[in-house]
Amino acid sequence: MPIPGDRTLDFFIAHEVTHQPTGRELGPLRSFILPQYVRERFADYIGKGDALDYEQARRDFLAGRPQMDYKKSRLYLRFNLLVAYLLEHRGWSVDKLLKDRHPNRTSKQPSGRSSPSSR
Repeated sequence: MPIPGDRTLDFFIAHEVTHQPTGRELGPLRSFILPQYVRERFADYIGKGDALDYEQARRDFLAGRPQMDYKKSRLYLRFNLLVAYLLEHRGWSVDKLLKDRHPNRTSKQPSGRSSPSSR
């Protein structure tokens, strides 16, 4: 079965390897209870580097495109958008992303505006 999206072998290796230090840093229980969008997208964020087109992903999300729904596409694009928004537009640190309390919802619409702390 072909793998959808732009995921290469390098991406998969970086993605999977990222789970190891994250798990060690947080511990097994905290790592396990992280919302899926944090656990998987942070690994994607490292694996893909800057390959996410934030503005296009935001437009796709707002238009309700099927590739933005993990249950339909099996892609983490919606999670990618949310984590990129938190890290790059809200100015969150990786530590805050991994250790902050997160709602298990990913329905909030990412904004196109940068926060003052990320300018």
